[in-house]
Amino acid sequence: MCAIRSYYGSKSSRYKYVSPRGVMACSQRRSAYSSLPIHSSFKASESCLVRKCSGSSRLLRGVIYCNPGFRHQLLCCRRGSYLMGTAPGASQLRRVQPAGRAETLHSAELVRLSQFLTHQHINFLYQIWVHTRVVSTLGPLEWILNTPRHHRVHHGCNLYCLDKNYGGFLIIWDRIFGTFAEEHKDEAIIYGLVHNQPSFNPVFLQLFYNVNVIKKWKAMNGWQDKLAAIWKGPSWLPGKPRLGATEDKLDIRSREKYDMKLPVWINIYLCLHFVALVIVYQELALKYSDMTPLAVLGFVTYILVSQTVIGMMFDNRPHTCIFELTRCVIFVFYVHKSDLTLQGRSSITLLQPFFILSSCFWILQTFRVLHTEVKKIKKE
Repeated sequence: MCAIRSYYGSKSSRYKYVSPRGVMACSQRRSAYSSLPIHSSFKASESCLVRKCSGSSRLLRGVIYCNPGFRHQLLCCRRGSYLMGTAPGASQLRRVQPAGRAETLHSAELVRLSQFLTHQHINFLYQIWVHTRVVSTLGPLEWILNTPRHHRVHHGCNLYCLDKNYGGFLIIWDRIFGTFAEEHKDEAIIYGLVHNQPSFNPVFLQLFYNVNVIKKWKAMNGWQDKLAAIWKGPSWLPGKPRLGATEDKLDIRSREKYDMKLPVWINIYLCLHFVALVIVYQELALKYSDMTPLAVLGFVTYILVSQTVIGMMFDNRPHTCIFELTRCVIFVFYVHKSDLTLQGRSSITLLQPFFILSSCFWILQTFRVLHTEVKKIKKE
């Protein structure tokens, strides 16, 4: 390994690629590591990189780490589709989660930080290509690796697909622990959850099943069954196996895809605003170490709210125009009142005219919707 990079990386001077010479310099600044050989200096550099995290960076990781992540099973299942975009789309928040676990393992000297993050990113990159229906089989590699053929089973809600093929990179663990299942060629896989919730709203997809768990918890008698309702499988019932009895599970054989028909201009608008949201996220990733914790929290909240509003627009929910107008106005107001230059012109300020035009459009659209509803009330 000739260089390492901080997981919390940005292009600021504090988080650049560290050459072996730079690693030695970092270690020499700490007297405890001044006499270590070159192979030990990586450990010193990892320690330096972890300890350099400011309060803002820890807040950012804490906010995202507390979110369990938008599970890729939910994201793939909202339309009943199985696409390569499932993995990266679900992992933008989840990729940051291992930061806390990495620091814990590093502090306990169980795993080097660089090794943990390397394996975590390799696993993430590997997840992209297995989300496809194009590849049928990889021959002998099917015995060792998690392949598209195996992962399709994981995302299915057919009876034989439930609770199977959990492997990310290797499939041997599923074979060892009895959670492996072969894809049935004579039965089409229905992708999604057993109790599917058609929606593009990420917050709803994240929380709706928790509501079901709470209802199941309340329906149980005794603390033992109440706790089992939380940690055992979704199909579990008192007196049944941990993952539930086969006769109690639903066998989904067909399902209509969730695909809202929207005007072309709405799709173009949402694509442009999603690109703008990516720019905001990139700006936060590059400059959060120089921001106050409150500013970081504001950025994270705005990104999550924006994802929710965009999802509501894809769902064609009523009164979404009011939420979108509010989102655009908040962005314009925040950019106008805050100092976002941060050592140079911020790319976010270049988005301000676009959001001003969007705000004007949604003001007119909101008045039109309200006028239509007032007419309906008068007729009634």
